[in-house]
Amino acid sequence: MPDSKGINLSIVPPSDVDELDRMIEAAAGASIDVTFHPALLGHRMKSTNTYSSARLGRDLKWSTDENHAATLVQAEIVQVISSLLGEPLNYAALLLGPDVTETQVAGANRAVSMAVEEGLICGSGVLVTTETKLSLTEALRLFDCSFLTCPHRELNPEQWAEANSFGISVVASEVLNWGTGCPLEELPAVKNAASEAGVDPLQALILGAPGDSVLLTVSSVEEVEKAMSCSQAQAGADAVWAAALAAWAEKSEWEYLLGSPDEKVRFAAQRRLSQL
Repeated sequence: MPDSKGINLSIVPPSDVDELDRMIEAAAGASIDVTFHPALLGHRMKSTNTYSSARLGRDLKWSTDENHAATLVQAEIVQVISSLLGEPLNYAALLLGPDVTETQVAGANRAVSMAVEEGLICGSGVLVTTETKLSLTEALRLFDCSFLTCPHRELNPEQWAEANSFGISVVASEVLNWGTGCPLEELPAVKNAASEAGVDPLQALILGAPGDSVLLTVSSVEEVEKAMSCSQAQAGADAVWAAALAAWAEKSEWEYLLGSPDEKVRFAAQRRLSQL
């Protein structure tokens, strides 16, 4: 487990724009994912001590050849850069879906590489899942990148070691906690493991999760502040993360959360139970 963890925030915009501005201000030092709300978040981040990130290639699978793939990704880059009022995009992750071909990746790589050369993008990476048909080695060979991003539960030690062999860091793409994500820190098994280790369950989950950075969904200033306080390593985090992985598929764990007084927790539990 690393000594510290990078924080990447996916903001659920509140109805109060002043609250949104306070959330961005509280996120100083973190990366903010602008993928789904570039126009709303981008200009508000200007002159703040935050970093921008976005996922590219959502329409890549529809491209007909390498040039078409490059054009589609270039259009996405222009949209994001425009929303950032000319500021460079700090981190761009190319989504490698199950139907993406080597030709399409080559076109996307050309578009991103040009943007990097022009100073529009600072760091580029690939987002892979178990549905990605290209192997990790193939993806890293085809795409010039400085980081790898993938869901927490799909990252294994071999992938992490392989990524490190290429000299790149590993970033989480799966929301870990509150908001629209499943509230892992509320699961009884996680709370018990955290209690035994004498640590805060959410903080331990953040620090015990694989990778060098974690993605969190936040919907208030308080949630941003809590996320930003969870960056330093603590003993017991690995055990809490292991408990979360074990509890993920346990129906009884999620049924327990149906009695939570928090509506967001109950909704997340219902959604998870529908998958089991």
